[in-house]
Parts: sequence; C-alpha cells; structure tokens
Amino acid sequence: FLVWLTGTLAPVWAFFGTDLPKGHRPEFHAIRTLLVADAWRSGAEIIPRWSPELCYGLGSPLFTYYGWFSYAVAAAVKLVTGASAVAATHAGMILFALVQGAGAWMLGRELGGRRGAWIAWSLYTVAPYILVNLYVRNHFAEYAAGALAPWALCFMIRAVRGRRSADIMGAAGAMALLIFTHNLTAFMINPLVVLIGTVLAVTRPPGRRLTAAGRLGLVLLFALLLSAHFWVPLVIRHGDAQ
Repeated sequence: FLVWLTGTLAPVWAFFGTDLPKGHRPEFHAIRTLLVADAWRSGAEIIPRWSPELCYGLGSPLFTYYGWFSYAVAAAVKLVTGASAVAATHAGMILFALVQGAGAWMLGRELGGRRGAWIAWSLYTVAPYILVNLYVRNHFAEYAAGALAPWALCFMIRAVRGRRSADIMGAAGAMALLIFTHNLTAFMINPLVVLIGTVLAVTRPPGRRLTAAGRLGLVLLFALLLSAHFWVPLVIRHGDAQ
C-alpha cells in the first residue's frame, strides 16, 4: 500500500504547497473554485450555472457550457477547511490523484489480475499527457476527468461481463461524472468506453450476448439520465454561444 500511495502522490508533489505553479494560466482554475464556493455560500445554486462575478460584473453562464464537478470538489474543500482558493484547488488535484491511482489499479486488476494492476497503475500515473496536464497546462478539470476515465472503463467491463448489477450504475455514474467534469474529455472517452463495451458484448458466448447487450444498454440509458441536467440545457442553448 505504501508503494502505491507514494507512487500515486509523487506526480502531484508540487501541489502540496500554496503557491500557484508555473504553466498555462493556473489562476483560472482557482477562480472557478472560488466561483462555485461563492455560489454555494450565497445559496444561489447548488449545481452552478451562472457566475455573476465574471465579465466585469455582467455575469456569465460559464458552467452551463463547461464542466463544474472538479471545481465543486475543490470548493467543498475550501468551505469545509477555510483554505484559500489556490490551496483548495491543489487539494482537489491531490484527491483526484488518489482517485486516478485507484482507478488505474482496479482497471488493471480487472484485465490482468494483480500483475496487471501494478502495470496499469505504474504506466497511467506517469503517462506523459497526465504530467503535461499537471505541470504544463495546469488543467485541473481535464486532469480530474483523466482520473475518472479508468473507473468508467473498469465498471463498463464489469457490467458487460455481468459481475454485479451495481456495476451498471458504477459505469453510468462514472460516465456521467466525466460529462460533469470536462466536456471534451467526455466526448472522447465515453464513446471509446461504449465501443469497448460493445466489442465485449458481441464477443460473449452466444447464450450471454443478449444479456450483455442489455446491460450495456442500461449503462447508456442511466448515463444519459444522470447527466441530463448538464447536456440537455447545453444542447438547447448551444446556439447562444458563438
């Protein structure tokens, strides 16, 4: 466990401080954390959509078009601990690093047992794009979405294989959280997860294919329902953002 914990947290060592890291506008993410925390503190919105502080006080529907979940995690840290927006955002990075390490481990174990778990974990936690999101782009939301991606795939594999009924909701919940976290990552990862689930379903033994397809269909249905609060207004109001 100590090896896993040390290796999981090592890539985010720079975020144990309270200084903004160098990179592509890291202050944006601390500001968005503050926006969600302010929305909750004022009681205006539980699930944020409108940010009245933006655009020189005119307001902006930022979270109608952009995922908010990662900032909600950091905002919860801020409100509970009283930390600054920067420190809370860094704490969010560290929390999602743990989520990522656990997800990569579970996915690897599902695919290749204990050896597969170590391989998947060791490769994913230090994948170049993951590190670029941390230290070059400083992209909190996309890093958080990358942490959720292994869980979506792991639960999808388990759901199609018919391990437990709870795996259906696990896959649907992870896919929905991807949509709430980072739109573009969700648009890339979720179709890939569905494709892999489809391949697994059609390659099941003949007597189990229909059941596997049904479980895959339930994952899609529940994922769409769970994330409807985000994607339905996004589709309706898409023409307003040019």
